[in-house]
Amino acid sequence: MPRRPSASFLVLVALVGATACGAVRVAGVGGRVTDDPITRTRPGMPPRQTGGPPADPRGPETPRGDLPGPASGTRYAAERRMCRTSGVPRGWVAVAYVEDSQCPARTGADSMATSMVLTRHTGWPRGTELEVCADQRTPSGWERVPREDGVDATACPGAARAGEPTTRLIRRYR
Repeated sequence: MPRRPSASFLVLVALVGATACGAVRVAGVGGRVTDDPITRTRPGMPPRQTGGPPADPRGPETPRGDLPGPASGTRYAAERRMCRTSGVPRGWVAVAYVEDSQCPARTGADSMATSMVLTRHTGWPRGTELEVCADQRTPSGWERVPREDGVDATACPGAARAGEPTTRLIRRYR
């Protein structure tokens, strides 16, 4: 009885065949097929300072769930904007809530801020501090930091009860 090739061997043959033809282009999850290299934010650099060429000079295709606009971006951008009803994706944290006519009103909401501005919390060096909305969970590897200075009460409307700070400070410890 002849022996059947393993699944990993068949995948290897398919990949070799696909790359040999030269017409195969791969798109990342939620992205689109382009010839441009993916530009990622380098760890330790402030948001919007990236190495290499822009991700797509024709304008990025909005990843699923993102809203078009200045805070939206490509898959590896430092910031993106989504409706608050969507929930926060893994690896991101809300840093502001803003009004947006493209987002549905939240039931029982005490604020007209229907959209959230998100920033990535992964890839930052130890000691980095981020000001996040008070109702966000503290990501793994981060800790809450006591506040000594004034708090911006307008950054995340509806994130806390009346009279309480709407933002809090977190610091990366690992």
